[in-house]
Amino acid sequence: MTNPVNHQPPPGPGTPPPGTARLGTALLTDQYELTMVQASLRSGAADRRAVFEVFARHLPHGRRYGVVAGTGRLLDAIERFRFDPADLEFLGGAGIVDYATCAADGDISTCDALASYTMMGQFITQLKAVSVSFIWSAVASSIVFFIIKFTVGLKASAEAEEEGLDIVEHGERAYHS
Repeated sequence: MTNPVNHQPPPGPGTPPPGTARLGTALLTDQYELTMVQASLRSGAADRRAVFEVFARHLPHGRRYGVVAGTGRLLDAIERFRFDPADLEFLGGAGIVDYATCAADGDISTCDALASYTMMGQFITQLKAVSVSFIWSAVASSIVFFIIKFTVGLKASAEAEEEGLDIVEHGERAYHS
């Protein structure tokens, strides 16, 4: 007999009492996300680079900012995020993801993809992407800076500063005396 709420079998012999086992966080993942992983693996989209964002949908009425608390627990949960064999067996057995492996064309099953996934690996990938973006922005900005510096200049001439930039640049005085 299974639990009608989460479809998991009742605890067997040797199972720690409820509330004492240190649970992983993988089964807290929304089922939609798991079916999207499976669909992207089947379509071949999983091999392409993708970008995802995290955001708050809306703040409570009258609030202008949000406060994040409990980040220590969140970081611990992220560190423990793994799909262990029992999680994968449950997901496959419940039909949430497939077990099928298409060895002929080299595809991996959804369970294989989930088994090899870690949040630390995802974090490292994002850190690399942010670093590359920062470096690219710095290099591109420097190039634009030097092009402007050597074509039109970055500073007004001493004569223009002495006469007043409002007169030189706009043909009018800012302050009347």
